Amino acid sequence: MSTGSPIASFRLLEERFTGRMASVLALSISGVFLDGYDITIIALALLAIRPEFHVTPIQIGFIASATLIGNLLGALVFGHLADRAGRRPIFLYDMAFFVVFAILSGLSQNIWQLILWRFLLGIGIG
Repeated sequence: MSTGSPIASFRLLEERFTGRMASVLALSISGVFLDGYDITIIALALLAIRPEFHVTPIQIGFIASATLIGNLLGALVFGHLADRAGRRPIFLYDMAFFVVFAILSGLSQNIWQLILWRFLLGIGIG
């Protein structure tokens, strides 16, 4: 097996893989999982939201798309900031931002609050 082969490269990486690297990897994966979970779970939540808030089909569209629109805006605005300030500090702020607006989404008193909190949550995901 040559030293330039993919298997040799993988073995070299495996030998250098530390516990700290594993924890960073786990944290990164959990952040991506939470983002994807939140974007996906709104589809199921809409089944309960619809009778609770008596929403129209247009309002359901706003709820479903608010996070994705915020996601686009957040990526455009804060992606550059993450490159300049560093991924780690921005990731930590992002997780706090995510938690705050996820909780506020769950505590929404009306449909427009929910749309606003989901939009701001999307900015954090982006």
